[in-house]
Amino acid sequence: QACFTLTAAVGMMFYLNPAFSLCVLLPLPFVLMLSIKTGRLLTGRYKELQESITNLFDFLETCFTGIRVIKANAKEPSQLEFFKTRTAAQSAAEISTAKLQIIFSYFWHEAGFVSIALLYTAGGLMVISGRATLGELVAFQFYAGMVVQPLMDISQFVVAGNRAGVSIGRVNELLTARSSLKSGLGDKTTPNHITSLEFRGAGLKNPKGDAMLIRHITFKAVRGQRVAVVGRIGCGKSTLLSLALRLAEHDAGEMLVNGTDIREWNLHLFRERVGYTAQEASIFSGTLRDNILMDRTFGVTPEMLEKALETAQLAKELHKFPKGLDTVVGTRGFALSGGQKQRVAIARALLTGPDVLLLDDATSAMDAQTEDHFWKAFRKEHPDALCLAVTHRLKTIETSDLILVLENGGLAEKGTHSELMAQGGVYKQIYERQKLEEELGGTKGGAYAG
Repeated sequence: QACFTLTAAVGMMFYLNPAFSLCVLLPLPFVLMLSIKTGRLLTGRYKELQESITNLFDFLETCFTGIRVIKANAKEPSQLEFFKTRTAAQSAAEISTAKLQIIFSYFWHEAGFVSIALLYTAGGLMVISGRATLGELVAFQFYAGMVVQPLMDISQFVVAGNRAGVSIGRVNELLTARSSLKSGLGDKTTPNHITSLEFRGAGLKNPKGDAMLIRHITFKAVRGQRVAVVGRIGCGKSTLLSLALRLAEHDAGEMLVNGTDIREWNLHLFRERVGYTAQEASIFSGTLRDNILMDRTFGVTPEMLEKALETAQLAKELHKFPKGLDTVVGTRGFALSGGQKQRVAIARALLTGPDVLLLDDATSAMDAQTEDHFWKAFRKEHPDALCLAVTHRLKTIETSDLILVLENGGLAEKGTHSELMAQGGVYKQIYERQKLEEELGGTKGGAYAG
């Protein structure tokens, strides 16, 4: 409507009196230039404002989820002061942006006054000299208003559009993001069971450079085996599991499932046959039941749920929760202990009876007896499952069918416990160091956890 009104008014003005029309429209190019510069500045301000709001909410979320740590360290006053500083800066940024927005809007408002002033100055002289009539001058005063008002509406639209554009841009980053994973030309359907997982010189580059995060990883695991992955902090253990789950695409070597390139299998169906528990158990808002089922209601029976709870050593603790499986766990599992979080995550991974189980230090918060019961129950209920476990627990490592020792992103050694101890290499150093720490009652993780 504003564009139609503006076009009609300008056309009528030039039809009646081109000289008066130039007087009315003369300030507009200058105001347009200033508006463009201010609009660009506004866009930058809006972007900074959105990022500031995001950081503020991130800070609040971190405080609420880590409230126990804050209280334990008596840091309430410092966190409150930091929050006040953040909110004060946010308020100042909002006010500054609002001021700039007002200035932008008033460019066109003031342009109307300048246009009318020019019209009366030049038009008055023309009326006195007889080159125009008084009626034309009065008519152009109304036309000037008809031109300026639509321009003000358009400027408000531009201001709102700039702010919306910044928000849309942030959302668009998510919508246009594409996975680097390659589905493969065959897109084969995963067979009834995954019977083997093999790495042949597999490696992964750092996305921020050409350095390799892990390299030259070669091993083969088959059904019924448990493979332990050990090594110092930052050696690439978690990255290895990410490759096995195809959360990342290998850049070197080969990865085979049942003897076929992993990229040829249907990614979604492949992951349905794999259970995964991260180093930090992910717990979602909702009930215990919701966290374990994860909307997988079709084909999941009560017996499957009960079996997963028993294997994860969680069934015996259900009586501790007010409503059992229907107990709300809070944001990020606020109501659960570290060990309970891990067992919920393990029960989730075991629910559908996966062919491959990937555990990234998922039993670190369990006591030794609970972990021992878990492994016995796991092998009893899932005798054919292939398990790839990052761990630092000596008993778990010793009883594994194959041990992979990572060092600086590479596979330093592999074999059984007795074979590696006989070699007297990196594994023996890690094992003896960890054994000493356990005997002295040191921390669970020691220097080589992670």
